[in-house]
Amino acid sequence: QAGGQGGSAASSAPATPRPEDDAVESRLTSHFSVNLFVTAIADGQVSSSTAPKVQERLAQIVRKVPKEQNTSVEVVGGGTMDLKMRVFVVNSEDAKAVGDYVNAHVNQHPAAFVVLARQLSMAVLYDPATLDLGDASVADRLRKQAKTRAVKVLRESIAAKMSGVTAACLRGYEGALAPGERLAAVLATLAQPVPSDPSAARYVTFAARIKGCPLVSDSGKRTAAELAAGRGITWGTA
Repeated sequence: QAGGQGGSAASSAPATPRPEDDAVESRLTSHFSVNLFVTAIADGQVSSSTAPKVQERLAQIVRKVPKEQNTSVEVVGGGTMDLKMRVFVVNSEDAKAVGDYVNAHVNQHPAAFVVLARQLSMAVLYDPATLDLGDASVADRLRKQAKTRAVKVLRESIAAKMSGVTAACLRGYEGALAPGERLAAVLATLAQPVPSDPSAARYVTFAARIKGCPLVSDSGKRTAAELAAGRGITWGTA
């Protein structure tokens, strides 16, 4: 679990790196990148002046929160609070609906939504000999893992003392943009360049998670069809 749950640092010793771990890491020569718009549902209500179709979409976003985005966080000043995050791919219809509403209601107190990260650039590292990104379903799996990892990253960042993010801030009483402004510096420290990206772009990185299967196998690349047939890899959570 993410670092927002507390606990003593001495409760578990760091694992000793194993040679096979190094071998696996050396095969992660490609990356799948996705930019995420990370928000949370706050205490405010959507303005009644919002267009009916937009109100309907926003209401659905509030109602249908994926279980991995329905979480709890430690906040500055002590204590924990429940938080319903909503993580979207940048430029998706849902991201546009929330983003446009926030931009039009930046002075709403309490805000209906708060922005945690306007654009969180994630890179999922993977072995191209194992995963075929030409298969749209594989890309969808990695995108879902990136969203799940983003929740973990934000929980840990909110818990960091340097964030200055309070419960009131997350509930929208300091406006829609305050949490993201405070978290920006923390998130910037987590980003790093990726060897497989020749540009100067920086990402929050993690390895694709595959349960119960080595990253390289004699059968070559695994497709979503194999997954559906129960013969291929089993996906883990990020």
